[in-house]
Amino acid sequence: MLGAVDVSEKEAAGLKEIYGPSRPKIYPGEAANVVREEAARIDVLHISAHGAFRDDDPMSSYMMLGGGGRVEARDFLNLSIRPRLAVLSGCETGRGQADAGEGLIGMSWGLFVAGTPTTVASQFKVDAESTAAWMLRFHEMVHRNVRAAEAMRQASLEVMRQPDRRHPFHSSGFIVLGQGF
Repeated sequence: MLGAVDVSEKEAAGLKEIYGPSRPKIYPGEAANVVREEAARIDVLHISAHGAFRDDDPMSSYMMLGGGGRVEARDFLNLSIRPRLAVLSGCETGRGQADAGEGLIGMSWGLFVAGTPTTVASQFKVDAESTAAWMLRFHEMVHRNVRAAEAMRQASLEVMRQPDRRHPFHSSGFIVLGQGF
């Protein structure tokens, strides 16, 4: 099951088209606590929210959810969510502080330590519209059982084919962390 938090109406419609009308569970940001209740059934977790990396305290890095709520990197450690794939569709969700022996500590690290083997996240600020197009192509590939790294490549190529999105800014913001190959 896909659990999608705080996605736009356009993204929600696209995800329902890809996964089927009843398969994705779409949660508005203010209802994100519902994800905790259905955690055991979530295979792919998709959170679409603005991210902020905190250099001074990486585990306090967060994603701003609708309704004013937010989820911090440390919050993932306390959830029983163990999706095979987490997609953090927001600005700077893949940034982290390098720590010897630990890697990049931030949002993706919290998910990894909690038991999520693969995370897709962004390295820098991303454009909302091109990100939505990228994400839908990425999910289309993942739904076809394409590995995350190849799905990322396919999504990037698809976005770059659009004349107004040829610049790498529109297609290169996301990385795969963990078991993407």
